[in-house]
Amino acid sequence: GSIPTEIGSLGALEGLNVEYNSLTGSIPSYIGNCPNLEDIVIFGNRGIKGTIPSELGKLSKLRNFYFSDTGLTGTMPEQIC
Repeated sequence: GSIPTEIGSLGALEGLNVEYNSLTGSIPSYIGNCPNLEDIVIFGNRGIKGTIPSELGKLSKLRNFYFSDTGLTGTMPEQIC
């Protein structure tokens, strides 16, 4: 499966941990609609591919983004580096 679209409507979400869940697809841009998101853990999902979405730059509270062992490419948005 993929990261569900409903994630984008969870404004109070503080952590997303989906490590080793055999997810596919990409990190959806609507993840940037979660202003309280502090931790994203998606490592171990080799089916997650594509680029790191620039919308992660809108997540001013983001502290941790673990994405090793995925197919993600590109650079981190400057706003969170």
